[in-house]
Amino acid sequence: MPFSSQPLPDEGYFLDTEGTGLFRFVKCAVAALALAGAVERRAVAQTAEVALTFDDLPAMSMPNEAYVEQLNRDLLAGLHRHRIPATGFVNEGKLGQFNQRRELAVLRGWVRAGMDLGNHTYSHESLNVLGPRKFEADVARGEHWTRRLLAQRHKRLRWFRFPDLETGATPSVKLDVARWLARRGYRSAPVTIDPDEWEFA
Repeated sequence: MPFSSQPLPDEGYFLDTEGTGLFRFVKCAVAALALAGAVERRAVAQTAEVALTFDDLPAMSMPNEAYVEQLNRDLLAGLHRHRIPATGFVNEGKLGQFNQRRELAVLRGWVRAGMDLGNHTYSHESLNVLGPRKFEADVARGEHWTRRLLAQRHKRLRWFRFPDLETGATPSVKLDVARWLARRGYRSAPVTIDPDEWEFA
């Protein structure tokens, strides 16, 4: 299920794919089904959920427009076929690499398909590299189109994913940035299972 505004369960699984490079949906579906089986076995005692997310939209690897468009069409078709809602995290710095109108149409397709979008920063640069202030500016810069696309479907931008899952090198930086994100209306999306499929892209 996608992330929701409701409190997350005490126990849950958050499956992430870092980008959509050469990712094949069946790999993720198998992983999700395996998790669902584990969850079902524990369901007698408690309820757990699986949240499926994809980082680096419109695509981690962008050799050409046709590739990006086909990849996202296939991914959304697989999610629809298996009735699996998901959340895609956007790097707006990729928009316009070829044709901004076509790349925005890819993101619009996610929202029209009933999926959610989140902010993955503009440049995908690590907090540990940029430092808090530059990182926060990169987050804000990464909101422009994503926020507009969600608003067209009466949704709001609420989920954030740290690039490389790096949330800060020190406790004070972690707390500082976490408070800034909260003031901006974000909730940080956790990851507990990462297939590392980006290594094959």
